[in-house]
Amino acid sequence: MARIRTIKPEFWTDEKVVECSPSARLLFVGTWNFADDYGNLQLSAKQIKAKILPCDNVKIETLLQELIDSRLLIEYSTSRGKFLHINNFTKHQKIDKPSSPQCPPFPFDEDSETTPLPLVEGSPLEGKGREGKGEEGSKSVPAAPPSPTVPRFIKPPIPEIMAYCEERDNRVDPQKFYDHYESNGWKVGRNPMKDWRAAVRTWERSGYETGLPGDGAGVVEQAEKIRQKYGVMK
Repeated sequence: MARIRTIKPEFWTDEKVVECSPSARLLFVGTWNFADDYGNLQLSAKQIKAKILPCDNVKIETLLQELIDSRLLIEYSTSRGKFLHINNFTKHQKIDKPSSPQCPPFPFDEDSETTPLPLVEGSPLEGKGREGKGEEGSKSVPAAPPSPTVPRFIKPPIPEIMAYCEERDNRVDPQKFYDHYESNGWKVGRNPMKDWRAAVRTWERSGYETGLPGDGAGVVEQAEKIRQKYGVMK
């Protein structure tokens, strides 16, 4: 069902929009009318062309890809198929009485690194108008659930690192591992660490282990020192 949307004058001079072809700009505006109240619509080139540009001799797939490349639209997939999400739609279109979602919810945080960058402040979707009081606004339902959050990282104590290393029967030095990441703020490269066990396995595969010569007796000695220091039983 088509819906009434608003458009601001700034749309016509937005940097992302003016880089698109005239037909892609028109198609972008048209997606607002046929998206649900959460900014999502089914990715079907045939249906989108029939609804928005039915009489134009254009390659709709090329125009959609142009909008995706410009990060005005985001493609995502679920078990129900492929869909399009209008970036920052719910931030810039005021929906007083949202109707039931017509598509699966967009599964990512628009601001996360796993999705294309969001539109800058003052983007062309920043309309504050209200929907008409037509049939599409007759049902009131709760807003779509928020995207799941990533659990907060908690740095492991040395005995826990030691127990995991012994479980994997590797030669990673728990104290050296802990000191390394403690000194760099528990980061992997430039990114905050998410899973310390995965980091241990990386050390294990890459040979970032004890560096002690011999047959591993130094590792046993180091483990015994940690047990005595923290009162850990075998």
